[in-house]
This record gives sequence, C-alpha cells and structure tokens, in this order.
Amino acid sequence: MRSIRRLGLLALSLISLAACGQRSSIAYGDANSIVLIIADSVWDEAGSTIQQILEPRIQTVRNERTFDLTPIAPDDPDLTKLRLWRQVLVVGEATDPWVAAALPDDVELSTSEPTLVDKDDVWARGQRVTAIVLPPGGGTGELVEILPELHQILDQRFRNYALNRMFVSGRNDSLTAELREKAGFALTVPNVYRVSNPEEDVYLFLNDQMVGGELIRMIQVTWRPGARELPTVDEVLEWRIEAGEGHYSPEQMNEETPLESVALEGVGAGGIEVRGVWSAEIDGYPMAGPFISRVISCPAQDRTYLLDSWLYAPAKDKYEYILQLETILNSFDCGT
Repeated sequence: MRSIRRLGLLALSLISLAACGQRSSIAYGDANSIVLIIADSVWDEAGSTIQQILEPRIQTVRNERTFDLTPIAPDDPDLTKLRLWRQVLVVGEATDPWVAAALPDDVELSTSEPTLVDKDDVWARGQRVTAIVLPPGGGTGELVEILPELHQILDQRFRNYALNRMFVSGRNDSLTAELREKAGFALTVPNVYRVSNPEEDVYLFLNDQMVGGELIRMIQVTWRPGARELPTVDEVLEWRIEAGEGHYSPEQMNEETPLESVALEGVGAGGIEVRGVWSAEIDGYPMAGPFISRVISCPAQDRTYLLDSWLYAPAKDKYEYILQLETILNSFDCGT
C-alpha cells in the first residue's frame, strides 16, 4: 500500500514536529482530506471501490476529487504522525487496536452488519474520527455495503463546513431586501461580497479576498425582457460571454469541453444550468476556472434572467468554493 498520497510537504513537516512533541496536539489537515487507517489485506481487495465511492470527481478546470483519501496500514511507521489529521477514518473489527481507540464507551455495535461510529479528539484536539466497525468475521462485502451511507455523511459534513465558512462574515440580509425592492429579484450573499450596479439591468457580486493565495468568486445577475423559451446550451454560452464584456477582467472565453447541462428543479424550476470552464489571458499569462450559468424565466415579471457565476482559484481544491457558488445561486428568486 502506498501510505502517503498527496499530503503537502508543509503538512508533513508539521506532523513530523508533532511526533517529536514540539507542538500542541491540534489536528492538522484540510476539511476534505481524510486519513484512512485500514489493513493492507482489506485495502488490496477493496481499495479501488473505496476510492470510487468516497472520492467522487467533479469537473472544475480538471477532473477533481471531492475528497482526498490517504490510506495507511496500522503497522506503518508514519501512523503516529498521520493519525493526528483532522479527519480520520478507521476500518476493522472492534477488537482491532486502531478501531478500539475510536469507540465511545457506551457504543452499541451490531453483530451482523457494519456500524458507523464517530468520536472526537481521539489522537488530537479538533479531530473527528469515524469508524467502520465490521461485525466479527466481517470482510470487504460488509465494508462496501456501508460506503454509500458513509459518503453521504462525509459530504454533508463538508457541506456544513463550507456553508459555515462562507457566512463567517454574516448574511447581508439588508442587501437581499434592497434587491427585492429595487431590482425585482432577491439573492443572499455574505457581507464580505461587494455589490455594484454598472448598468440598470446588471448586478455584480464580487468576493476577491485572498485566502492562502489568489481567490476570486463572482456572480452576475442580468436579464432580458420577456419570459422567453429556454435557450439552448450554445445560447447560454453566448449570453454569458456577452454579459461579461466590460464587466469581467480579463475578458473570458468558453472552453468547448467539458460542458454539462441540466434542467433545473426546485429553485429556478423549468430553467437550465450549464457548467463548464472559462479561460482568459492577461499579460501573456493563462488563466482558467469553472463557471456555473443558469437561465431562469420569470413570467410574473416578464423577464428572463441570466445568473452567471465563476471562480478563479489557482492551485486550490475547488469543491468548497463550487458549493458556495451553488448556495448563492440557490438563494435566487424573482417575481414572487
């Protein structure tokens, strides 16, 4: 088994200091990075399935993992360091030492099927350890069976984390009310976003605060008169480029692939969403990032809206910021 995968050199140096007792026992690691303690024999048999279920991909600029698993054997010399991670997943029977340490005193375990158990601060403060406790004699069949449920738990936990981080500055409810009154639509953004209204039918929402490097999140809301029939994907792409002219710097192009489109349900039901990659160049330097564009018809106002959101986050995992953009887009309403 390859015990260390995609952990940064800085993180490794920090946990090396931890092993030498030269720091406080505060957990390390990103919120979507998970150290998996699992026997080599189980990983060899089920590792590819575990990765497929617990590391689903999303398309950003590249095919990106939503979670990063670092599998490590219980007898690996690096275990003392890596078990200090913020999120740790352990797999085995209740009698296995690496699993027993993660079991609450009052836990009730099934004798016929795997049990999911959470415990905080097992090896470090601020840590969450999740255990898949296999029944006595259980194997990879039982393990694989519970992985979809585990992924739902991990993903919801990460979504809550992303939402809390997004609104750490608070919700700009006064702006939401002002938009509803003056512009005819509502959108909820964090206080940290800056809003501008360069044209009567154009609103721009921008957050370009640097977080560990360059990071830009932008949403544009614009509209055309008439509750029109929904456009094709090509028409959506053409509209977002037209809408960005003079408002996005540098000016963007749509990459031909990858593109994903879907009919909207719930918020904006009956509308269309298109996801893809934008690209640009500034002073000879190439730039790119993911975008999410939605076109929503609003018969009550006799308008058709374009909600165009995009992200620039070079050398960063983008799943968290995609979730933030989705949350803002999902807050849109019109003509109620």
